[in-house]
Amino acid sequence: MRPASPASCRPAGFKEVRVKHLDSHSVRAPLASRALLVKIKRDLENQIRGLLKNVGLVIGRAKFNVSTIRAEELIADRPDRCGRAVCC
Repeated sequence: MRPASPASCRPAGFKEVRVKHLDSHSVRAPLASRALLVKIKRDLENQIRGLLKNVGLVIGRAKFNVSTIRAEELIADRPDRCGRAVCC
């Protein structure tokens, strides 16, 4: 009796793939992490922008990471309109 071929022992739908080199993973991992952090930062800035807009404070167009500084300036100018937790 002949032994079974490796192809017949594989589960249905299994396909061999080429594993990328560890160097490519070491390059892509920081890039993927950075992209995720940039997305989280943008989402947080947009949430803060929306919260400030509800109380009448508009940050405006923020380029080069100035939205945080602009938000702090707006809150410092009008502490009576914002809660203490937002300002500190």
